[in-house]
Amino acid sequence: MLGLPLAIGGSLLGLFAGTPASGEGKSGLWLGRLDGIARAAGFGIDTVVLSGHRYTADSDLYDALSLSESRSLVTFDPARVRLRLEKLPWVASAEITRVYPDRLDIRVAERRPFAVWRRSDGEVLIDAGGRVLSPINRSTGLGLPHVTGEGAASEARALFDLLARYPSIGPRVLESRRVGARRWSLVLAGGVTVHLPASGEEAALELLSTDPDLARLLGAGNCLIDLRVAGRIGIRQAGPGPDA
Repeated sequence: MLGLPLAIGGSLLGLFAGTPASGEGKSGLWLGRLDGIARAAGFGIDTVVLSGHRYTADSDLYDALSLSESRSLVTFDPARVRLRLEKLPWVASAEITRVYPDRLDIRVAERRPFAVWRRSDGEVLIDAGGRVLSPINRSTGLGLPHVTGEGAASEARALFDLLARYPSIGPRVLESRRVGARRWSLVLAGGVTVHLPASGEEAALELLSTDPDLARLLGAGNCLIDLRVAGRIGIRQAGPGPDA
């Protein structure tokens, strides 16, 4: 008695295995009928198991699955759904497994927050590639670096990789301001602001970290050090004024 259902199920799986799940070359009506046949045969999607996510809402993942379009494992298109899942802000990759007869296992890997980008409309988390992950209400206590300005998100990793090579400067940076989408100004602890050049940032940081007079200024605080022009150092007491 047990052999009959297994034989029927096996032959159905063989029949559907060659069916293009995306529906290419087939009408929506045919796919609808195929979906109905598959569900009647016991291959309807009755269970979805989600795992690997912390910041992505279950509802966003379910919406990306679009199970109203495909309600069986036969017509469900893993490749297309994977692309939709990976368009979600936090999702770096998604693995989809069809577990016959009636279950989907969805495991996602999420992106890691890298920095806080302060914008005119509030603060957002970004990953190392500059992708916006989500807005946040308070960045205090996150332990992430802060960047501001146009183009700051996409250029942040290169800056912080460079700053990591200068332990006398990097840990003191409170905020990195992208100015004119071309250069950085660094706000350091102690009220020190450093204007870096649009090119030659490494040479400027090398000078800042090795010159004894500049080191004393960094320790004294409350000053602005202008390194925008190669071979020339501008120094003045810190005060209000826009970056140039």
